[in-house]
Amino acid sequence: MLALALWLGLGGWAAGATLVTGAVRDAQGLAVAGASVKATDSGGVRVGSARTDTDGTFALDASAPPATVRIECAYCRPRTVAVHSGEPVVAVVERYQALIATGPTPADLAALPYARVEEALALRPFEVLRPQSAIPAALYPALSDRGLARSALILDGEAPTYSLGISSTALGAIPAHSGNAAGFAPASDAYRYGNYASGGTIAFFRDDTPEQQLAYNGLATARLSAGDARAGISLGNDADSATQRARAIASARAPLFGGSFDAALSLSSSELEAPTVRTSERSGTFGFTRDFDRVRLRLVAAGAGGTNDVPVIPNLAGVWSDSLFAATASASSGLFRFEAGASHVNASAFQTPLAPRYAQDNLFFALHVTGNTQVDAGAARTFVHVYDGQQRSVTLPSLLITQRLGEFALTGGLSNSLLAVSVNLPYVLASLAEAHLTYGDDRRLRAEVQTYRRTSESAGPLAGSGASLTYQLTPTTSIRAWTLRLFGDGPEYTSSAIFIEPYLSGDALWLTHQSGNFRIDAVYRRTAGAYTIRRAFDYDVYFPYSAHGALGFRSSLEPQGRQTSLVLRIIP
Repeated sequence: MLALALWLGLGGWAAGATLVTGAVRDAQGLAVAGASVKATDSGGVRVGSARTDTDGTFALDASAPPATVRIECAYCRPRTVAVHSGEPVVAVVERYQALIATGPTPADLAALPYARVEEALALRPFEVLRPQSAIPAALYPALSDRGLARSALILDGEAPTYSLGISSTALGAIPAHSGNAAGFAPASDAYRYGNYASGGTIAFFRDDTPEQQLAYNGLATARLSAGDARAGISLGNDADSATQRARAIASARAPLFGGSFDAALSLSSSELEAPTVRTSERSGTFGFTRDFDRVRLRLVAAGAGGTNDVPVIPNLAGVWSDSLFAATASASSGLFRFEAGASHVNASAFQTPLAPRYAQDNLFFALHVTGNTQVDAGAARTFVHVYDGQQRSVTLPSLLITQRLGEFALTGGLSNSLLAVSVNLPYVLASLAEAHLTYGDDRRLRAEVQTYRRTSESAGPLAGSGASLTYQLTPTTSIRAWTLRLFGDGPEYTSSAIFIEPYLSGDALWLTHQSGNFRIDAVYRRTAGAYTIRRAFDYDVYFPYSAHGALGFRSSLEPQGRQTSLVLRIIP
């Protein structure tokens, strides 16, 4: 902030002075923190250097009046900018988004050819997608971090949508082209959420890009968005010959009582034609954030609910609802960041005599230490109250230690979580041991290999290994690939009425080229389970017709056959 004040107050460097101020942002207008700024004179001699602050600004003391500054930052294209007397330096750099993001970005979700959001999110490395099966995927689609559980915990905003029995989470009602942004938390963070997070956590938020989109033919799409990061709404619908999904998302943020109040509301629905399955989901999140000197306080009240209508299986028709109340406090001091929180969750599903109803209370503490040796430590005390009167309390520790060795980093971790295996026994204690070796040159390449083993009280051990690669071939072309092999594939549980599919192994190869509004995606995927082996090649191509519009087509292989559509996009 000091650099910003100098920038605004001094207006750059004056003749004879040695102060250079400015700001570095990316093409999306976001501040670039930690960028290297090197100043050189007209003869090419370096006369000063600095790094940008958290808000992207910098103040540089030069030993002589500079002629240019060179901007270098992690995963961005270096840029040299001329320095003009009396003016601040404003540099806009091109960042390699494929390397920055850990999964599909909102722009990727808008462009990819999939009607179901889980199909697009499964392109994230080591995210395992449930295959088609006797239980309709529209009723119970699932994604899981490395196949470590039947499904990740799905948050709509900050509202939990638990999977109780075989009821649908929010994932089953969300179309891909409805203004979604998604964030991921790994299985090692499950202690923060208590039950049902041993397969990781996926949180959905509104994409604040006001993009409009229409597609016709095999996949009919309509997306209308308005607003910005402060307030806005997005409406979306995806429909093909088998499934229709629709969603509306609205969010707003405003100052209140010295802090910031935010709210998000959503309404989603899905209908599967054969067999007929109808689901609905709605959620609301209300939060308040305030900074007190060095401490940040966050209060949240959130709720989600929905319905299932399954005429072919009458016992599955019913209503589910979840609610959450949480408070967290965080503080930073030098290399250390502390966080503590408490939450209460109440969940229920199905209006039948056997309807599971339970509550859980969670207290957690987390510590993050940066540096060449990075430590992520946490622990939670979780109290689970099951609908039949049972109660259980467990301690869930988590520890990840990362040692940086130049461009390499070695990570080892141990963590515990509560694994959901059935309606009648909604928790067993599971332990995860993992090791990762990563490489990144902070420019064009990121790679990782990992191995892990999960053990639990009543489910068999599960071991796996995988590798991923992200490479920026050119400033406009990237390639992303990953492969995963699981050992010990098998069903979580079997009963006379329900069979849950085995874990999966898989591969993905994703090539993207984007230059302005011209974009090409080519995706090869292989998902393999004991009963399903699916290979697919999907693609999309967009041609710009103006500075803010593109025409194209996209095609994906779905269970009912290949779906190809013409697309009109209006992009701000």
